[in-house]
Amino acid sequence: MAQNTPNRPLPQPLLIAQGLADDLVLPRFSRDFVPRALHAGQELEYRSYAGRDHLSIVAPDSPLTQELVQWTQDRFDRVPLSRVVTEETPNNRLQRTALSARAEPERYVG
Repeated sequence: MAQNTPNRPLPQPLLIAQGLADDLVLPRFSRDFVPRALHAGQELEYRSYAGRDHLSIVAPDSPLTQELVQWTQDRFDRVPLSRVVTEETPNNRLQRTALSARAEPERYVG
């Protein structure tokens, strides 16, 4: 895991999509990584999807599929990142939380 985790901000923005049923990359790892990366200055958006695992998050019927196309187009069009975390709850409601790059990681991970 350490070899696959950036230890400094990358020059390009990131979209981190996490399936909440993922048993390969556990959601807690993403929830720990996101605030640390933001605090270090990484531009990113984080989205999670209830009921999706490591493979089903990229399946054709996944909501991420269309979102990823739009997110990529927005980067080419230089649309600013939203600085919002979008999390899909088990009852399929979207919960949005504003991110602060200056927030301490413990304040984001709740």
